[in-house]
Amino acid sequence: MKFFLPPLIRRTVRARFLGNFVLLFGLLFLLGTSIDTLLTFHEYLEVTSGEGIQRFVQAFGFVVDFQLPRLFQLYALLWSPAVVGAAGFTFVRMQRHREIVGLQAAGISRRSLMRPIVEGTLILIVLQGLNQEFMVPKLAPLLARTHGDIGQDAIRAFAVPPTPDGSGRLWCSGSCDPVQGAMADVLVLERDDTGRTVRRIEAAAANWDENGLWTLEQGWAIDLAELPRPPQPVASLTTDLDPMVLLARHRSQFASLFGWTDISRTLKRLESGGQEVDSVEDRFRRQYSAHFSALLAGILLPFLALPALLGPRPDGLIRAGTHAIALGLGGFVLTWGSMLADIPGFSPEIAPYLPTLLLCPLAIGAWLSIRG
Repeated sequence: MKFFLPPLIRRTVRARFLGNFVLLFGLLFLLGTSIDTLLTFHEYLEVTSGEGIQRFVQAFGFVVDFQLPRLFQLYALLWSPAVVGAAGFTFVRMQRHREIVGLQAAGISRRSLMRPIVEGTLILIVLQGLNQEFMVPKLAPLLARTHGDIGQDAIRAFAVPPTPDGSGRLWCSGSCDPVQGAMADVLVLERDDTGRTVRRIEAAAANWDENGLWTLEQGWAIDLAELPRPPQPVASLTTDLDPMVLLARHRSQFASLFGWTDISRTLKRLESGGQEVDSVEDRFRRQYSAHFSALLAGILLPFLALPALLGPRPDGLIRAGTHAIALGLGGFVLTWGSMLADIPGFSPEIAPYLPTLLLCPLAIGAWLSIRG
């Protein structure tokens, strides 16, 4: 007759697992940060203004300013493989010290050893949900920076190429600051059904209003059908192109920094648009589902990879560990790599769940294969 883990042992295993997770994730962050900094440190030095040791101290400050916010982005990306790695280290230690054998001799089921891992994983999933909803979107202007933005408080202003909105207008701007919600040297072309320009609107600057419109400074409109009529003043324009949508178009990976609330708000603004914004809308819908799918896949991945470490290992822990690593990394790459892929025949809301659904029977089969 098999028994479940006593509460004291369950808490001990869970604490070991969470401790290993913190250690492993910290090492991954330091390793990634160190490599990136070593390869690009000359770029940090280029934006410093001091001399001698002061220059290196200032450059180190820029390193901290640039890399520290990425801790939250890295957690959103790597928390799942770090869970598998931390649980793997926990079970390897228990195997080396014959703790699993001792528990089984006391009548404890090997499958019950997954319970503290699942409990710890649920804690980390809650943290990831809060991180994705609150921290990552709040830090998005910092996370969107590239090495060309070192020393800046946010992403630099960028030019807006001809960009269609839901009303069929084409928006252009010499400079767009998404953090301040401002554009300079604005040109808007209104078109008819054939795509021919019928109205030209120019403004020295434009500021975003949360009511869904751009307030124009020195805005003038020329109706090309009524020339030589003088330009008419224009105070504002309503559109679904807000600063965050423009930034998401400028840097496609920026959509992954949106939380569920931000994506819902953006989709609500885009739903009145036409075919011009379909690609942007599909990207946000896919990202919305991918956030949920990643959480579900994160709890399934340990069930796929860890059973290799729980059974009797006559061939040694090295082969068992290699097997677990291959399953864990393979499942992570295949699942997360295909979540944002455009799968023909499936809507953007459904496609991100397909890799997770594929992972379900594999994880269940691996868990049922545990003997004893």
